[in-house]
Amino acid sequence: DDLVFLRLVSLPKGRKLLARYLHLLVPDGELTRIVSMAIFRHLRFLFGGLPSDQSAAETTTSLARTVSAVDWDSYMESY
Repeated sequence: DDLVFLRLVSLPKGRKLLARYLHLLVPDGELTRIVSMAIFRHLRFLFGGLPSDQSAAETTTSLARTVSAVDWDSYMESY
């Protein structure tokens, strides 16, 4: 699971996909727990530094805004 997640978010399109997917998650879902734990486990990889490529840096910034805008308390209340 983690290898697939890391491979996905290593690509700019994968980060865009993750940002869009976060908006679709249902707070009580099992997938929500899996995705949120993957994000928390790999925070350093996701946001440790901005890439030198401008479009990749913009995608990373967009993903960071999306992750920070999520109400994680509502996602974690059911666990």
